[in-house]
Amino acid sequence: MSKPSTPGAGDAQPQTRLDITIPAEVNCFAEVVDKVVALACRLHGQTGKEQEVALALTEALANAVKHGSKSDPSRKVQCQVFAEPPP
Repeated sequence: MSKPSTPGAGDAQPQTRLDITIPAEVNCFAEVVDKVVALACRLHGQTGKEQEVALALTEALANAVKHGSKSDPSRKVQCQVFAEPPP
């Protein structure tokens, strides 16, 4: 389901990419949202924006399911996140 990657072998940097594919079903959002928020927290610490990130991602996933996949659970929704650690 999730394919995390890192910048390079032996680098001590946190994971900076997530590539997650889920069935086009609303009940599959939670794991994706949790992983994206966790990535943001690892890179930037607790900023107080976690709920806003979670809400925005939930809305984007809902739109992908409803409009992109026509709510067909046999279809898939892909979520790719690229993040950079702070300078």
